[in-house]
Amino acid sequence: MSVRIYSGSLPGDLTHENEDAVWASPEAALIVDGATPLQAGVGLGSPAANFVRRLVGRLQGTLTPGINLQDAVLDARDVLGQEGETPDLASTSLALVTIEKGRLRYLVIGDCCLAHVSQDGTIRMVRDETVPRLDDAVALQVRGLQEDGLSYEAAVARCLPDLRRNRAQTTGDGGHALSSLPGQVPQILTGETSWRSGDQVLLCSDGFARLVDLFRVFPDFGSLAVAVRQEGVEPMVGRLRQIEARDRQCLQYPRLKISDDASAVLLTDVTFDAHTTP
Repeated sequence: MSVRIYSGSLPGDLTHENEDAVWASPEAALIVDGATPLQAGVGLGSPAANFVRRLVGRLQGTLTPGINLQDAVLDARDVLGQEGETPDLASTSLALVTIEKGRLRYLVIGDCCLAHVSQDGTIRMVRDETVPRLDDAVALQVRGLQEDGLSYEAAVARCLPDLRRNRAQTTGDGGHALSSLPGQVPQILTGETSWRSGDQVLLCSDGFARLVDLFRVFPDFGSLAVAVRQEGVEPMVGRLRQIEARDRQCLQYPRLKISDDASAVLLTDVTFDAHTTP
């Protein structure tokens, strides 16, 4: 098996630390997208970078063949919590894959997603729609308030109680994000499928997935995977930033962050290419 890796992670706002992180090898890939609670007096984008970095550091050393992916993620989180190395009530979304013996195994928590693109063009999406659905509803509330005369910033501030309620609903035991608190188990999507020569798997943070979900730059994640393979991750983020800059009031494309951290990893099986290239 010969696998080519394309990866990148860029902050949405250069004045804030990137709360996403990525890691990849030819046999595994991981994206983690951090968040902190929207407490009173705390706006969007509060840092969870410490939790994200340490979680990725723990996981990359444990993703050995045959390991139970859910156990690996929860055990890594619990170890960090027991060591007191995570911020209180931080949370993350996460997408993780391993490739071994012709099988692609995957795990998704929260609003990260992955697309398995078979050589014949078939696209299999793995994602939890709960958090995006809640966020989209609040984003439309924000735009409605803007249409009534409020600025974007004032409209977001008016909607903070709804955002806090949604975050509390989706974080914690049985929620839709991985809490930093030891012992809590979120909703987890896991499974496996066949992996063949020419297959690709694309892991995206929700900020990178905007290229398909919100901005419609690409009609589907298979087309986005092709573009990443041809151009790389950073040029795709450049396209994101251009669109965001033209719509800084978030009126054309309702959203809760003008620019979000954007991260992606693409693993492409090029075994056939390797065997046929002189």
